[in-house]
Amino acid sequence: MRVFLDTNIIIDLLDNSREGFMSAALIFEAAKEGLLDVCLSSQSITDCAYIARKKPLAVFQSAIGRVLPFVDVLPVTKTNLSKASTSACPDFEDAALIACAEENLCDIIITSNTKHIKPFTTLPVQSPGEFVQLVKG
Repeated sequence: MRVFLDTNIIIDLLDNSREGFMSAALIFEAAKEGLLDVCLSSQSITDCAYIARKKPLAVFQSAIGRVLPFVDVLPVTKTNLSKASTSACPDFEDAALIACAEENLCDIIITSNTKHIKPFTTLPVQSPGEFVQLVKG
């Protein structure tokens, strides 16, 4: 299964005090074990670096360095941005990530903001907790 993760899932993984940390950690662990094909956008990684700037850069670099070997990093292309610019989605960043996931044939989008993503894609959209329960069976 090709799983596209929204930026907020990466943020959850980087901060173990966040409510979604455990679900994010389980998803990345499944990727590490080769059970899931996890995709992130390059945009999400740079956005996370900006969000995490209150902590030392080395902490962020180390965390991302541990994740990168187990994920596919997808570029946000001119085509994705063009599609986002005509999307009905009110959040341009979300629209660009949806276009990226769709163009790269992802099977599902995992996000903490399902209500902001679901109406604007034909892909299934689940929260991290819902997805972990689905995978666990």
